[in-house]
Amino acid sequence: MSPDRTLEGNRGGWALEIDAVHGCRGGVKAHVIAGRTVPADAVPDASAQHPLGPTGIFTIPIFCRRDDYMFLPPEALGGLPCASVPSQERFDPHALAVRLAAELPPPDLRIGMNPAKGMVNVPTWFWVEGYDGGTLLASQTVVEEHENCHFVAERDANGMPILDVDGRPLTRRECSVESTTFVVDVSLSPNLYAWDFGDKHGRDIACPGPYCGDALGLPFVDTSHASPIQHPYRWSSLGVNGLQDAYTIKLGIRFGAAYRVTVGGSTGGWQGLDERVLSWRTDHKVQEAQAVLTRP
Repeated sequence: MSPDRTLEGNRGGWALEIDAVHGCRGGVKAHVIAGRTVPADAVPDASAQHPLGPTGIFTIPIFCRRDDYMFLPPEALGGLPCASVPSQERFDPHALAVRLAAELPPPDLRIGMNPAKGMVNVPTWFWVEGYDGGTLLASQTVVEEHENCHFVAERDANGMPILDVDGRPLTRRECSVESTTFVVDVSLSPNLYAWDFGDKHGRDIACPGPYCGDALGLPFVDTSHASPIQHPYRWSSLGVNGLQDAYTIKLGIRFGAAYRVTVGGSTGGWQGLDERVLSWRTDHKVQEAQAVLTRP
């Protein structure tokens, strides 16, 4: 009854080792290893040079369970052949989560500033529009179908198993298609804002909590409500970036990524993914004004 178990033993001259492992979606997967030393005369067409016969292959039928064994004739070889082990599930939730995190659309973020055209030695206030600093979410549902097969014994009109010429029950393979629904959720949460003001100065703001308001700045309302993101320029932008004559303002946001998987109504915990960095930019012209003294 334990999740994983290994049994070893001997049966009819065979050394057996069975490893049983519980599957993640129910059921048990068993690995059976059987070994036996077989005399050469027990194998058809065997020789000293080829103890397993000319082909080098000696086929031994394996039966997983008995069916109505106690009701079979004494000479019958009871048992049902093992159904083929189904192929491993091809759906990989992690791979889907990686793709969702990479393809999740960025927010429609814009960088606001005041004054729109800066002035040397006058701090420009910056802020974010179109994004409130919240978590970005994506989700996708995948329905996977797989075939589940097993063998059943053929029976006569009286319900008794029909025996083959070798004394084993005649069997037929019965299969059914089962489906499993996976829901993969992905979240991107900002953990670092990196402001670059275009003049080799910048400001990084870590965001360990669910919200980091100061990193977004404060939209201009009036002069008494200053934005926490501001920067004074020492030089005008004349000649900066060629003919643009403007500083390039950049905002990079580093997002911590995670995903979780729901299978059949059971939701697992959040698991980490590689971080994702998104960036935005805009131009900012800065002019310089000089006072000129004149006579009245």
